[in-house]
Amino acid sequence: MLVARQVRPRFEPALWAIFDRGPLSSLIRAGVDDDSNAQVRAEAQWLEWLPDTAGTPFSDGGPERTIRFHALDASWTVHGRNTQDTVLAIEELTATLQILLVEFASLEPMLIARPVDIEVRTYGRGQAPEQRYLTRMDGETRRWLLYLPADGDNLEQDDADGGTVGLLFRVLLGNSLLDLENFSKLMDQGAGNGLFRNIEIGRPYRELAMFRDQPHPPLADARFRPLTSSGSVQPSAASPHLRSRSGPGPGYTVEKAHAILAERYEQLPIPIAHTLPRLLGDERVRALFRHLRREGWKDWHLLNVVRDLTVSHRLSQQSGPFTMQTQDLSSRFLAEAQRLELPDDPHIDPSAVTGDAMTSGINRIAVSSMRRWGLTPQHADPTPGIVLSVLEHRYGFWTDDIAHPDPFSGVLDETS
Repeated sequence: MLVARQVRPRFEPALWAIFDRGPLSSLIRAGVDDDSNAQVRAEAQWLEWLPDTAGTPFSDGGPERTIRFHALDASWTVHGRNTQDTVLAIEELTATLQILLVEFASLEPMLIARPVDIEVRTYGRGQAPEQRYLTRMDGETRRWLLYLPADGDNLEQDDADGGTVGLLFRVLLGNSLLDLENFSKLMDQGAGNGLFRNIEIGRPYRELAMFRDQPHPPLADARFRPLTSSGSVQPSAASPHLRSRSGPGPGYTVEKAHAILAERYEQLPIPIAHTLPRLLGDERVRALFRHLRREGWKDWHLLNVVRDLTVSHRLSQQSGPFTMQTQDLSSRFLAEAQRLELPDDPHIDPSAVTGDAMTSGINRIAVSSMRRWGLTPQHADPTPGIVLSVLEHRYGFWTDDIAHPDPFSGVLDETS
C-alpha cells in the first residue's frame, strides 16, 4: 500500500476495495497510516530496494499478466492476457512448473542457462485447438505458445500428452540437453519421489478461486501498470536452493573420458596420414597450431579439426559441395574418417586452415561429442557457445588429456 500511495496512486482505491472485503482491513489501514511519514522513494528506488528474488510490485496489474522467476540457471517468464480464466491458467501452469523445477533441483535435468518465454492462451469447452503448443527460437530465447482449457485441467488430462504436465514435459525437454529416453527416466524418477502428489497438493489455484461467488476481476486497465525500470527486471536472481548442479555431469567418469581420448589418439591420425605432414610443412599453419596450444587446445582438438576439414574436403571433391546433413552423408563421412588416407587422395590446401576454420571446427566437434555422454542438441537447439560451456565445466572438454605419442613429431614444440 505504501508503494501504491507513493508511486501508483491509481492502485490505492482498488486495493482498499479488495482489503475492505476481508476482516483485516482496519489493521492494514492502521499500519499504512503509521507509515505515512516513511521515506518517499521514486519508482526506480523501490525496485532497487527489493531483494534480488522478489517480483515486481503490481505485476498482476495492466492488460497483461506476467510472472517471472529464475530457477536452474534459466530465467522463466509466463504471461498472457489479464483476464480471469487466463490468469487462473497462468498461475496453475506456473505453480506446476515451479514444483517440477524444485523436484529437478535434486536431479540432473541438464537445463540450458537461457531465457524461456511462455505465452498462455485459453480455449472454451469443446474448442481445443488441434495443436496445443508451438515453439521457436528467438535469438537466445526459447519461446512457447501453450493453449490451456479455460475450465482447468485435472489429473486425467495431465496423464495425456496435452495436459498441463504433458505440455510442461515438452517445455522442459525443449530446454534440456538430455535425450528423450534419459529425460523420460528423470520424470519417472521424480514420479517415484512423489512428484505427482506434490503437484496435486501444491497447485490448487483454480479450486480456491472457484470458492469465491463474486471474484474480483483483474486490474487489467492500461492505467494499472506494474513498477518498471529500464535498468532492472525483477526478480534478477534465483534462490540458492534452485541453482543448477556443478561438478561432473551425469555419466561422466575419468575412466570413460580417458577411454574416449585413447580411441581418439588411435583413430584420428589414420585419415590424415598424408595431409598432416603437408600442413606441418607450412610455417603459418605451425604458428597457428602453436598459438592454439598456448590457448589451451589439446593435441586431440587439433587432430580432430584437421581430420574433419580433410574428410569434408574429400567428400566435396567426390560429390560437390553439400548443404545439408543426411543419413547417407553421415555414413559416408564416417567411412572416410575411418580409412587410411592414400597419397593421391584429395587433400586440403594449407590456406584453408585458418583461425576461423579451426574455431568453427571445434564448435562442430563439441556438438558431435555430446552423444558420447548421453546428451543431444536435438530438442534444445543450443548454440555452440552453450555446448562448449557445458562440456568444459561438466565433461572436461578443455582439460582432459592422456599421455600419448606426439602426433606432430615435435615440430610444434616452442623451441623447434
